[in-house]
Amino acid sequence: MTRRGRYFLIQDPYHPYAYEFIKRINKKDPDLRPLAFYSNPRLKFYFRKSYNLKKSFSNAVEYDVPPGAIDQFLQYGQDKYEIVGILPWNEQVLDLSVYILKELNLPWNEPKTISLFRDKYRFKDMLYRSNKALLPSPSRCLQSYNDYLKVKDEVADRFVIKPNNGYSNQCIGFFDKSTPDKVIESYFQSSSKYSDFTLEDFLEGEEFAINGQVDEKGDVHILSIFQYQRVLANGRSNVYAETWNLPDKDPRFALLVEYAKQVMTTSKLVRCPFHMEIIDDVQLGPTLVEVGCRTGGGMLITATNDVHDNRLDAFDIAAHFYLFDTPYGKIDFNWDYGNEVSFLDLDGISPASGYIYRLRNKQATEKRAEFVRWTSEPQIGQRVYKTVDLETLPWAMHLKSKEGKEHLKRVAESIRREFIINEPQNAVLKWMTITRVYIKKLFEKVLWWGHRSFQKRSPF
Repeated sequence: MTRRGRYFLIQDPYHPYAYEFIKRINKKDPDLRPLAFYSNPRLKFYFRKSYNLKKSFSNAVEYDVPPGAIDQFLQYGQDKYEIVGILPWNEQVLDLSVYILKELNLPWNEPKTISLFRDKYRFKDMLYRSNKALLPSPSRCLQSYNDYLKVKDEVADRFVIKPNNGYSNQCIGFFDKSTPDKVIESYFQSSSKYSDFTLEDFLEGEEFAINGQVDEKGDVHILSIFQYQRVLANGRSNVYAETWNLPDKDPRFALLVEYAKQVMTTSKLVRCPFHMEIIDDVQLGPTLVEVGCRTGGGMLITATNDVHDNRLDAFDIAAHFYLFDTPYGKIDFNWDYGNEVSFLDLDGISPASGYIYRLRNKQATEKRAEFVRWTSEPQIGQRVYKTVDLETLPWAMHLKSKEGKEHLKRVAESIRREFIINEPQNAVLKWMTITRVYIKKLFEKVLWWGHRSFQKRSPF
């Protein structure tokens, strides 16, 4: 069979990030085309209006690949197309990307290097064994509550347990020596969808997100640093509330840069963006929390561009190295602008689950001079959940000002006071909204059943 054209694989591109990457690739090399595959045809159908790949990119090809059919798809794809690379654009697609790298022997990173980033214990164990100055205390790998009981007498006074392959701040447990065993047992029961966990010492100090890029030589480039401010909410002590840019003139900046570069150099990663979280521990100094071999979520890649006044294009840099092994060229940093501007990712916190039936002062919020964009825009009829992690934020937005951090803090406080969801309460409006939501869901289900009935079944 004659193979048609040069293609790169991209899985489940239901997100602005995926589209931005494809745009950059199209601009660099119009003959290098996206070969998209969808692991969940139902989600593809539901996202058809927001993310219609073939409508947005005329050179795209797409396939539904049901569970268990990946090997058949890869063989089919190799026979029909010249597959030259893969673009693993988010955390959720990395596991399958590792498998594809092995099977197709694609040029990029060693599969074992990428798999290391999906296992928090293995990564930290590698770092601890390589350089104890970077990670002074080892982590422990647990698979069950019984594993915890075996080491409970050896743990630090305060400790953290989290899934080895987790993301979005989900299922993270904070404990200490006085925590009753039943509480920890309950943690494992409520996190049963995970099979492996990391137990590590609690770190106390300010927390930072470092966003960067490793080039084709393995040189590490820091593109932005942001500082998290988390709060106690809904029984969780680490709920995201605010994320501020850290100017490079801040004395902590250079220390964080040096530490992050050492960690990434030790990892042997190349040609890949990374998002690292570090706590500047009161005793140890900068210490790794975790790191992902992908861009930062919550539109932090867009925020990175913003704090350089959009002279730097982090999408373009990452897209280049995903698929090309040549130098990118000069990265156009604008740290002076980042020193002048205060930038804030402001996250909403919902105290309860339910549906949004009233949004008060939304338009007034959008008209503020400091408002940049919604990164998660709330909508009437939207299902919201009690906020405990990044997946349960009811809304999020970016704010920016040259009038200083204190001014932007006051703006954020004002927004939290004035931008109100479901107040004042109105039972009639609430149930009218819920009724419309359920009618819409039923209609979508009927459409899906009809679509599935007439759809050509994969493969392929």
